[in-house]
Amino acid sequence: MKRIVPLGLFHVALLLTSTGYAQADDLKIAVLEQDVREIKQYLMQQGRRIDSLERELGRVSAGNASSSNRVSPKAPESPELWLNARNWERVLPQMAELEAIQILGAPATVRPGQTAAQRILYYAMEMGAGSFLAGQVVIESGKVVSVQKPALK
Repeated sequence: MKRIVPLGLFHVALLLTSTGYAQADDLKIAVLEQDVREIKQYLMQQGRRIDSLERELGRVSAGNASSSNRVSPKAPESPELWLNARNWERVLPQMAELEAIQILGAPATVRPGQTAAQRILYYAMEMGAGSFLAGQVVIESGKVVSVQKPALK
């Protein structure tokens, strides 16, 4: 009888702990199901928002297309402007910075120069593993100071 009682207590304890794990799992599942419901609701809201924005965009675009006072957007600058050697010859010392940018296009990067009044307009393109075609225009107080035509580096 002594062996049956401890064995019976063991089974009861095992049963109680297993129901505790089952309840913990049930709670985790309920939380996950709630999370899924909230995500579905959020996605539906975002879908409605996207639909609304697309309708608004279509309405604005249609209104602009029919407007007689519509100004046509400027064509995007060609990134190849700086690749033309003749354009680099047109950039001269004392030329305004904006003129140089109009001739060469937007630089890849603009960095500070050696003085507070200097800026360097960098034009670069990767040509292959470890090689670049790069040129630069040094600007000081809004004017071109020097031009370094593109060279393979």
